[in-house]
Order: sequence, then C-alpha cells, then structure tokens
Amino acid sequence: MSNTCCSHPRPNESIIDAIHRRLDEELGISVRLEKVNEFVYNLDVGGGLKEHEYNHTYVGILEDRSAIKIDDSEVEDFCFLAHNILINRIKSEPSAFTPWFLFLLPKVMEKIQENQLYELS
Repeated sequence: MSNTCCSHPRPNESIIDAIHRRLDEELGISVRLEKVNEFVYNLDVGGGLKEHEYNHTYVGILEDRSAIKIDDSEVEDFCFLAHNILINRIKSEPSAFTPWFLFLLPKVMEKIQENQLYELS
C-alpha cells in the first residue's frame, strides 16, 4: 500500500497544478489541499533499487467518497483506512506498505497534528 498520486510536475507546471492534475487523472476528484511538508529522502526500496527524491506532501479531505472515479489504467486498487486502523495495519504488516509511505507517514501525521489541520480519529 502507498499514498495517493505520486508524480512529477511537467515542464513549467507548478507543484499544486501537477497535484490537482494527478488527482483528476487517477481518481477523478478535486479537493482543497494543505501543504504539510517538503523534504528530501534517500531510501532503499528493495530489489537493489534506491529512491532519492525531493518530496512535496499535501493532504486533503474528500467529503463524498462516491465522487471517486478510478482510472483503471492509473490505479490498481484503493481503500480508505481510519488513522488508528492504518497504524495497526502498519504495525502488523509493515511489508504491505511501500518504504516511502512508511517514511512519509510519521512526518505527515506530525505536521497535521502540529498545525491542527485535521482531526484524527
């Protein structure tokens, strides 16, 4: 499992425009987004591969899940997990998650709580 909409901006495309484009392309949605952080990571992602990325992380809340229109050529599967269920799944099945998601999630959660962006249950 991983996060939603990983991508890179096109030439001359702003980060936020790229994010909105990818949300529409992958999920057919548009949401208000809050930037939570940006950072560089360098991780072993398995199979002899490493990722060295400059990451911008945004979060948003989708009020109506029925609005999602998955593009099957972009998205293999998706699910919604409450924060506490997600944390329990990570503890019980860490190998089910991508390395960058495991690295990213604590940073995102810390920023969300610090800035009181959303109420976590």
